Amino acid sequence: MDTMLTSKFSLPAELDSFIGTDQCGADAVMCFYNGELVPQNSHFDERVQLQTNTLFAQLDVRPGGEKPFRVSVVELYGNQLGAQRQEPFAVSCRHHYHIQNKAEIIETHIALNEIAFTIDNASSFELDEGATADYAQTYWVGDVATVNNKVQSRLRANSQMNGLMLNVGSEQIRNNLNVDLAAQGAKARLQALVLATNEHQIETVSHIRHLAPETKSEQLVKSVINKSARFSFTGHIEIAKKAQKSDASQLSQNLLLSREGTVKTEPQLDVGADDVKATHGATVGQLDESQLFYLTSRGVPRADARNILALAYQRDVLERLNRGFVRNHIEKIHARFAGGG
Repeated sequence: MDTMLTSKFSLPAELDSFIGTDQCGADAVMCFYNGELVPQNSHFDERVQLQTNTLFAQLDVRPGGEKPFRVSVVELYGNQLGAQRQEPFAVSCRHHYHIQNKAEIIETHIALNEIAFTIDNASSFELDEGATADYAQTYWVGDVATVNNKVQSRLRANSQMNGLMLNVGSEQIRNNLNVDLAAQGAKARLQALVLATNEHQIETVSHIRHLAPETKSEQLVKSVINKSARFSFTGHIEIAKKAQKSDASQLSQNLLLSREGTVKTEPQLDVGADDVKATHGATVGQLDESQLFYLTSRGVPRADARNILALAYQRDVLERLNRGFVRNHIEKIHARFAGGG
C-alpha cells in the first residue's frame, strides 16, 4: 500500500481532543500513524530514544525524583488515501520501556477508519530494583482488524507493576502476556477487560513466573460478551522451587449478554515450592434478572438497565488502578467505548 507522508497527516480535531496529545498531562507524547512518527502531535526529551528507519520506539526512563515520568504512546492506523482505496496492510510496532524509578505509561491503539489490516505489536518492560510502573494498553481498532499483541515484563527486586489491558472488539485479537518476577519482593497487579460483540474473537494467554522468594502476583480478567463474540483466557502461573513464600492469585469473571456468545477460561498452576499461597477461580454468568427487574420497574428502559449493570460489573477493574495519569486516561477511553449492550 502507498503510504502518506506523516508530515502531511493531520490528526482529526475530534480525535485529538479525545486522545489529548497536546493537553493530556504527559511528559512525553509519541504519536504514530501506521508505524511512522507524527512529529506535529509528538513531544519528548532525552529520556525517549527513537530508533529511526524501523518501527521501533525505545523509552529509557531515568531517575527523576518522586514525581513519576508520564508517557503517552498513541498508535493510529488507517488508510487516508481516499475513499476508493481500501487495500489491507500490516504494521509492526515495537516499544521498550526501561524504568529505573517511577513511570506512568498509557499505550493507545486506535483505527481511524474501517479497513482490514494487521497489527503486530510487542511491548517490553524492564523494571530496575525498587522501580514502580503504572501501565495501561488499549485496543479499539474496528471490526475487521487483526491484532497480534505481546507484552513482556521483567521485574527486579522490590519493583512493582500495576497494569491494565483493555480490548474493545476487533475481528481477532491475540494477547500474549508474560511476566517474570525475577527477584525477591517483586510484585505485579494485572487487570484485563474485554468488551466484545458481533463476530469478535479475542484470546488472551498469560504466563506469570514467580522465580524468586516473596514475590506476589494478582490477576483479574473480566469480559463482557455480546451477540456471537468469543473470548478465551488461559492463565498459567508458575512458582519455581526456590520461590518460597510467594503469593499468587488469579480470577477470571465473564458476563454473557447473549445466548450466542461463548467464553472459555482455563487456569493452570505449576507449583514447585511448598511454602506458598496460590489461588485461582473462574465464573461465567449472565445479568441478574432480579436486578434488571428492579431497574425496569422504576422506569429504566431494559436496554439502559442492561448497560447500567454491565458498566457496574466492569467498574472494579478500573478502580484497581492507582489514581493518577493512567487511570484518568483509561477512564476517559472506557467511558467513550464501553457499555456492553
